[in-house]
Amino acid sequence: MSQPNQLNYSYYPSGRAKWLRRGVVVIVFVALGILFLQASRPSFSNAKDNIPWRTNLTKALAESKETGKPVLVDFSATWCGPCQEMKHSAWPDAKVEAAVKKDYIPVLLDVDRKDVEEHAARYKVEYIPAIFILDANGNVIKQGDFMSASELLKFLTPAKKPI
Repeated sequence: MSQPNQLNYSYYPSGRAKWLRRGVVVIVFVALGILFLQASRPSFSNAKDNIPWRTNLTKALAESKETGKPVLVDFSATWCGPCQEMKHSAWPDAKVEAAVKKDYIPVLLDVDRKDVEEHAARYKVEYIPAIFILDANGNVIKQGDFMSASELLKFLTPAKKPI
């Protein structure tokens, strides 16, 4: 028999407390799952391309007339997710770098710069990334958009006639 002044310290959670505890456990596991997925998903690597990008299309076209190499133009922007993905995955690919260095005069144009607006209008750039291969006169030989490294390598196969 229990004594009348003895306190009972047993705790029996109510139904509401049980659901609250279960909810907290579920939230913790979901958060851990999200952290795991974020850690395991492929992210932009720190790969940096070694392509000698120019930023002046007019000078690159003049260089093209001297060398006979076509101009490779990448219209891009820092806020463009696909552009950044190409910057960190496609352009640094060793085969892509070798093809660009060997066969092209590469030009990287940031569409947010005022001096690029004229070029973007000339080539009717409506979305980015927009990639063009130009002859020495600025005529379009090929054009494309977002590409993986393997697609970019196929795109870079030399083409000599304007479209």
